[in-house]
Amino acid sequence: KDGALVEYATNKSFKNAKKVKASKNYVTVKNLKKNTQYYFRYRNTLAVDTAKGKKTLYSDWSKTVAVKTTNITVKTPVLKKPIPGKNKVTLKWKKYTGNANSHELIVATDKKFTKNVKRGAATKSKCITEINGLKAKTKYYVKMRTVYNKSGQTYYSAWTKVKSFKTK
Repeated sequence: KDGALVEYATNKSFKNAKKVKASKNYVTVKNLKKNTQYYFRYRNTLAVDTAKGKKTLYSDWSKTVAVKTTNITVKTPVLKKPIPGKNKVTLKWKKYTGNANSHELIVATDKKFTKNVKRGAATKSKCITEINGLKAKTKYYVKMRTVYNKSGQTYYSAWTKVKSFKTK
């Protein structure tokens, strides 16, 4: 299948590396150990039909990227039901008491968040925001995540579950 193959390990030689297939231009790797150095690389894959059947072609490996995990955990916010208006939506979420500086919101007309995208942000102290400039009588999808900045590093929570609404 076309896509990419991501490989990661705790050593530069990739001995006992784990592999993750990605069909999109990104992949989420979960269950990494805290305060641990990881090495990542990827290569593209392409499925082709040959006279002898299907075969997968691989590109060369990318340059290796080293990433150290932290002990910082950013909790996913709890997004409430969107309140649609004419050309806008009001978004509310439960008050967040963990480590966070702000919240990032994204609204789009498709579930993959690629069409008619609008972005918004809100501070930690606010639990409500409004996103304007939407088309009337249109179905939209929304999701949000928490953002935490510390010592020049930015940490993100996972995205909330996607919620949908229709403007008035």
